[in-house]
Amino acid sequence: MTRAMRFRRERASAGISQHQVGNAFVLHPHERLSVEARSLALAVAEDPDNDIVVLDLHDGLPIGTWWSVAAALKRRRRGGIRLVVCGASADTGTLAAQWLCDRLRRPVVTPHGRTIRAAAGNLFGDTAEGSGWVRYRPGRAPAWESQRYPAPPWDVAAARFRPTSAVGAVEPIPAGVWIRDIRNPEVLNSRWQWLVAAVPCQPAAMTVVLGCPDTPPLAVDDIARFWRELDPDGRRHARFVQYGPVELPAGEVLGQRLADVLGSPVVCLGGVPVGRPDRTHMYTVTPDGRLGWQVLVRELCFTPRPAPGAAARLPRILSHRAPALLGESVGPMTHRYAPDAVVEIVQSGLWIRADDTARIASRIRARPADPSRYALIIDDTIPSRVPRLRELAEDLIDRLDPTTRARSTLHLASAVAADRRGQPTGRADGDPGNGLTYRFTAADLAIEESIEVALPPAEALATMAAPGPQSPSWVPAATPDTRAAAGVPTSAAAAFVAEPDAAAGRPEVGPTPFGRPPPQTATRANAEGTLGSVNGPTRPVAPPSPLIATPPPASIRVTPHRTTNPPVVALLRDRPEPIGTPTVTPVVSLADRSLARGADRSATPQTVAPTEPPPGPSAEPSPEHAPLRPADQRPVRFQTTPAPDAQGLPTSAGLDAERSWLRQRFSTEFDATASSISRLIAEHPRLHGCADSLIDTVAVRLYLSAPGEAVDSALRSGAAGDGVYFARCVAAGLARLPAHRGAACLAATLSGDDLREIAVRGTLTEWGFTHAMAEPPINVLGNVDVLLWSMTARRTRLLEPPGDQHAADRVLFLPGTRFKVLDVTTPARDQPGRLLLRELSADERVRDGGPFDGLALTSLLRCHERWVSTGRRSRVGAAAVPRFARLPGTV
Repeated sequence: MTRAMRFRRERASAGISQHQVGNAFVLHPHERLSVEARSLALAVAEDPDNDIVVLDLHDGLPIGTWWSVAAALKRRRRGGIRLVVCGASADTGTLAAQWLCDRLRRPVVTPHGRTIRAAAGNLFGDTAEGSGWVRYRPGRAPAWESQRYPAPPWDVAAARFRPTSAVGAVEPIPAGVWIRDIRNPEVLNSRWQWLVAAVPCQPAAMTVVLGCPDTPPLAVDDIARFWRELDPDGRRHARFVQYGPVELPAGEVLGQRLADVLGSPVVCLGGVPVGRPDRTHMYTVTPDGRLGWQVLVRELCFTPRPAPGAAARLPRILSHRAPALLGESVGPMTHRYAPDAVVEIVQSGLWIRADDTARIASRIRARPADPSRYALIIDDTIPSRVPRLRELAEDLIDRLDPTTRARSTLHLASAVAADRRGQPTGRADGDPGNGLTYRFTAADLAIEESIEVALPPAEALATMAAPGPQSPSWVPAATPDTRAAAGVPTSAAAAFVAEPDAAAGRPEVGPTPFGRPPPQTATRANAEGTLGSVNGPTRPVAPPSPLIATPPPASIRVTPHRTTNPPVVALLRDRPEPIGTPTVTPVVSLADRSLARGADRSATPQTVAPTEPPPGPSAEPSPEHAPLRPADQRPVRFQTTPAPDAQGLPTSAGLDAERSWLRQRFSTEFDATASSISRLIAEHPRLHGCADSLIDTVAVRLYLSAPGEAVDSALRSGAAGDGVYFARCVAAGLARLPAHRGAACLAATLSGDDLREIAVRGTLTEWGFTHAMAEPPINVLGNVDVLLWSMTARRTRLLEPPGDQHAADRVLFLPGTRFKVLDVTTPARDQPGRLLLRELSADERVRDGGPFDGLALTSLLRCHERWVSTGRRSRVGAAAVPRFARLPGTV
């Protein structure tokens, strides 16, 4: 070697800087170390067999760099070299690795292709063909080593991308694999970035992430094809976790479905793991893809059913986390929380009870977790102990982490046991089996929402507390008359309110098209098929009928006339006409002077009594086409105009008193809701408006949840007080939400007589909030489909609560909204009725054949036709169903 060559090499070597940063040896040709190189060196895990070398080339590649690197590494002799190059192309690392291997006679491991820095310092090779960590050895061909560093035992099983169907694929991620639909690249990209950055690689568990939010449901066949390709070691490490929608039969649990289809025991995670591999926290994932509450049950093992149709076995909890706040362990999954109470960790949350295990324990333990709600289950085997256990449950909620605390809900054990959704089939020990469902009032248990429970022993009825002062003032108390009507003995009436459906009949409705379920029996409490709602009251519902169906054969149509004559209401009995046909020959005209005198009743339509049809002969629709009101059903009654202090709209005096009341009355719920609402307001500038926008927005969320269920009853009754305060805050919050212009729908149960009275009345004024859906829901029941043309209703999607109160397509009309009757069609034995309404503006007078009637009627009929043809169906939460089955303007 000449002197000139040695001089140039020494000068190049002098330009290399060397630093030990964390577990890595960092080499950089210039004075400053890049941020990428520094952060990678600090995060990378230690390699016991190789020197980890980070080569920072962000500022270019000076002459002599490789000689300088070789000279610096010659003095480090641990064994091999794990080389990561920053700031240069992937090919640079590959060439450097081969050159250093040959020069230093040491094995060099370097990533081939793009290197992705994942959670907790894991370095992951991208999913391109041949990518990953490659080992170079002197005198031998390069060999693929792993997809991840550090490499878990299951790394080979989760190393390559492969399709599972025409629309499904398995994609490796640092934590394991992701099985998902492939048809929405934009959604997949953002979700992939979160999975890479947040979900850690755990050596003992290959996380199999199923589905992707905002994409079509994942077919179980895609999961089965992946499972069949796994070797026994890969199956032993596989841990399934649901991240997005998966195709499952109604009421089936994912883990049980997988075990039955795969024919093998499977292990499912209680939630998505996040954090470091040695200190992971698991969270549920809500339907919109957000993290829910922190789970304590970490791993569940499901076993296949012994035979098709047989009862499923209770899943076995393999691992769990028990925070210190639960107290010392006194048994499996059980901790001593108080001298007279223990807390048991169950799938859905925590069960607080006495030391003796209740007979319904298997059902409590089998209840699957609700991703949106954390359940604090209060044992009510001994009713007199419920207040004490509730007090302990509230204390426990206050000690949970903020995320879980905000999603916590109280449930009664008997109500949870009665809810069979997702539970193993077959009867559990201690099931009352009597088919009756009763509901505690809010005051009976001092719980804000009504909670359904199974009927306790008769001797326990006398021990129940009478309604207390903590219930809202607008919650109607049970009276002896209502208890007697429901068939409940008066001695038990202080404790229970029987479901009206158990005692009273409903108008019969014939077969329902569009695949709707048959009418449920009186003991069924809601459209979901459960015996009780554990998160809120279950209202009696009418026999099922589709919200959108084909026109029935009989109708009562309000016919606009372009003359000076008074409006004409005609009873029509002809055969049905195609939608959009403009004229139908009336059978009997009800127009007379009395109706003409009432034509200008629009100024105060709510104060006018229903107008009776004139005396004289008339052709009534036959019973086949217009069912009359049953003898035990009260006639329709219309709301009257409440006094100004009983109306639920903001006044000129401002809302300071109402907002102060809201914060004091619902302090616990307000604080729990405000944290999530604050983030929502920050993300949506249109929710900003004034300093009190947070209070008004929280009021809307609370109103859409269980605390707001009784507000509308208070407004319709015309009573001033707490319900009015609540409603005014809600109305102020709704003003900041987007408006809905177009068709909306709800359902109602009305007789032919009721519809005739509504048609004659002409307008309906609702003094509560009117709940409707922008798309027809599948589980709102009634014998009349009500379609409304909206101009000012507000969409509530941004503020919808999770769980049973959720209704994604809900729109709300403010109190005092008036609706004009455009078209009335009576229900037939095999077809639902139809009622078409148009929202009137605040200063609009009701005129026969107004300028917007024709437009609204045509648009509603087109929407009706479109909904019939497309069959689109949304679904609302079980507890929210009764809000969409109330006709506006009626009591």
